[in-house]
Amino acid sequence: MKVGLWRRITRTFKANSKKREREGENEGREESGYEGGSGEERREERMRGQRMMRQKMRDEIVRRVRDWLVEEGIYKDRVTDENADHHFIAEVPPSSGQLIDIIFPKSREDLVAIVSGVKLSDEHHARLMSLKAEKRDEILWKMRFDLLFLPTGFQILPSAENPQIFQFVRELYFDGLNKNLFIEAVNQVYRCKLFVIWTMQRLFGNNAASVSASAHDSMFL
Repeated sequence: MKVGLWRRITRTFKANSKKREREGENEGREESGYEGGSGEERREERMRGQRMMRQKMRDEIVRRVRDWLVEEGIYKDRVTDENADHHFIAEVPPSSGQLIDIIFPKSREDLVAIVSGVKLSDEHHARLMSLKAEKRDEILWKMRFDLLFLPTGFQILPSAENPQIFQFVRELYFDGLNKNLFIEAVNQVYRCKLFVIWTMQRLFGNNAASVSASAHDSMFL
């Protein structure tokens, strides 16, 4: 996954995390009734206990997620990421060369993000941009509406007017997370990638630049 795309995602995670921290601090002050003294100490002790419980749960879920990837034969690698506590790479389907990132953001203690994307081949991008604006808008609006009601979020980068990359993100909260839900989410992100690839191939042909299953192909991130 390209660094620039992941930075955009982490900025959003961090902004939401800071907002929740401020809300939590305000709630804590309201519960204690005053600042300082034994009430403040009790609040801090309670918050420390909650953080320890969340960290313990997070560590257990990280272990489970890695085990699930290994069990399904799609675990590829673990990478160092300054914005994540844990960052795994999955290859879906196995040995296909198509990679999906499994990310536990540092700024979020309560979720795992499943992230991947498709970069249009130079030929497909050029042919899409060569269409009349009305026809190009019709294609892209249909793609957006088809993706809109899926649990997986998406972005078109750098813009819908100049579509070069289709980015997909599925966020799974730890509450209720199990293997069935996790693997289905991974598979859905993969299907979103296929949707873009097959749409381009249907429109512009099944050329060599877009049919390769290699992660090094320009069609894949």
